[in-house]
Amino acid sequence: MPKVKANNLTMNYEEQGTGEPLILIPYLAADHACYA
Repeated sequence: MPKVKANNLTMNYEEQGTGEPLILIPYLAADHACYA
């Protein structure tokens, strides 16, 4: 999974499909599985 590092923060991201970007920000200790 690709990662972006900025300001001492690492974010994983996933690209799928086409269209406008959608950013989902999980609550405190969750990961991407909470959106499955």
